[in-house]
Amino acid sequence: MPAYFRNPRKTTTAGLGDLIRHAITRGIKDFVIGIGGSATNDCGLGMMESLGARFFDENGELVGGTGDDVKRVTEADLGELLKLTRGCHFRVACDVTNPLCGENGCSFVFGPQKGGTPDMLAEMDEAIGRFSRLIETQMGTENAAEAPGAGAAGGLGFAFRTALGAELVSGTDLVLQTIGASKNLTDADLFITGEGRLDSQTARGKAPAGAARFLKRLNPKCVAVELCGSIGERPETIHALGIDAFFPIIGTPATEASAMDPETAKDNLRRTAAEAVRFFAAARAAAS
Repeated sequence: MPAYFRNPRKTTTAGLGDLIRHAITRGIKDFVIGIGGSATNDCGLGMMESLGARFFDENGELVGGTGDDVKRVTEADLGELLKLTRGCHFRVACDVTNPLCGENGCSFVFGPQKGGTPDMLAEMDEAIGRFSRLIETQMGTENAAEAPGAGAAGGLGFAFRTALGAELVSGTDLVLQTIGASKNLTDADLFITGEGRLDSQTARGKAPAGAARFLKRLNPKCVAVELCGSIGERPETIHALGIDAFFPIIGTPATEASAMDPETAKDNLRRTAAEAVRFFAAARAAAS
């Protein structure tokens, strides 16, 4: 999404709710839903409204489903949502372990990349905290806002866990299980992974670190390499995650817009990946 479109006050998860509702009307009962990388910060308000929930302000007026509407909610009616989703089972795949609120929560950690300003995000964090307590009280899910993954996708993790009784699972583990990693990667010599920015969030459950740790347990001799756009952590911290070496793909000084141009990024990724593999092959040949 272009930077000039990003505004967590205006975005909503209503579309996800529409998709789930459509699937339920087609007879679907078992769901696996991946969350993350969203432009939203509405604590699942829009999704819940699309599934039948109704939210009211202090004057008893219906509230909309955007990030900015969260602060207006003082009362919730989840009856129709619970009726629609009765008998459904949700597995939600997410890799971040952030709680819902506070300095490690969805607003302050992920809000800046969604277009949020410091003042805006402080207001949203406070509003989401109030909203979460309302939902926890209604659903009897005490401390759900503190659970790992509650802050995923702008609070969708919290909404799924509380309103839909979802099971939050590691997205990395789910994918590794699906591809039969325990069987198919036992004899791997080199594992290459990647992400946009290698930083403190990598250690909080993101796929590269999770996959590297899995492979190290499975095959300690396998070399784990990460390709990334930029770095925000010390090398020793990265290596402690099970990543043996990392290679930023940006080769020359560039603006953010230039570095993220699709063709430029593709060329940089192709070049860096080729050099990483050449280095591995040369080192292996020298050791043999």
